[in-house]
Amino acid sequence: MNISERAMLVTLSIKGVWSAVAEDERISQEVAQRYAVSAEVGRYMKKICDPKKVPSLKKFNSTRNELYNLHRELTLPWDDHGTRLLPAAMYFDYMQKIQSAKAEMEQAYEEFLREIPALKAQARRDLNGLFREEDWPEPDALRRRLSIRIKVMPMADANDFRVKLGAEEEAKIRQQVNQEVFQTLANSLLDLVRRLKTCVEDMHDRIGSYKTDSPVSGKTIKRFTDSAVNNLRELVEIIPKLNVLGSPEIDSLVQEIRNSLCRYDAQDLRDNYLLRRQVVKGAGEVAKKLAAIESVLAANVEAA
Repeated sequence: MNISERAMLVTLSIKGVWSAVAEDERISQEVAQRYAVSAEVGRYMKKICDPKKVPSLKKFNSTRNELYNLHRELTLPWDDHGTRLLPAAMYFDYMQKIQSAKAEMEQAYEEFLREIPALKAQARRDLNGLFREEDWPEPDALRRRLSIRIKVMPMADANDFRVKLGAEEEAKIRQQVNQEVFQTLANSLLDLVRRLKTCVEDMHDRIGSYKTDSPVSGKTIKRFTDSAVNNLRELVEIIPKLNVLGSPEIDSLVQEIRNSLCRYDAQDLRDNYLLRRQVVKGAGEVAKKLAAIESVLAANVEAA
């Protein structure tokens, strides 16, 4: 199997976001002089805008986190520097969802920037002598700084090594590249199994703990939300596309989960005790199978 034909590498970088925090050197110096210490001991940092008090900033921070989380959800780990593995089967879904989330983030940032003049005027009143004009960049400058970049790159192919070092040395490098790729792919598959296992266990625990005081009044004592089912449904829709190695065990378990755990709506499970017990039992069995696969993969990754 030529993995370079089945997957690519992708990075997401978000730069130029205004931190809305600034150091006040004057106050830092005053504190240092007052206590007769070096100014290096500490710095006075001002929170220019507090997300707790500025809904538009809180919304922007939320959309930024959602973009990062979506990027991780639709890809697999590759290295420690932010590069992720994007299966070819997931490419179009990834680009559509990421572009939509990117647009939402940009819109939220624009809404926040439009409020800056009013926020600045309020800060001038609230901060008194601590207000500094230079702490507040112009909205247009902040707008130009923001950069959200998605970079897609082909995977390295050991057979495409073109530097001439001699046959023996080239063979060593190709072997090393193939070994590193294998180890990384095994780790990516392990990540996929752990995601699925965590979601199945979450469903098992949440639905399994559901309680009512029936037959007294039927009042719910311990509830679960629709997400207990919907989170797993959403995950099994993307797992086959993320299964870049085409693992038949993963495909088989996904089908089993669809048939036994995802076929009923959350309300059906709340209303039917026997159905609820059946799904909880099935989730426990699937979780054990996933744990066994996880154990084998983890051992292989460690040994590689």
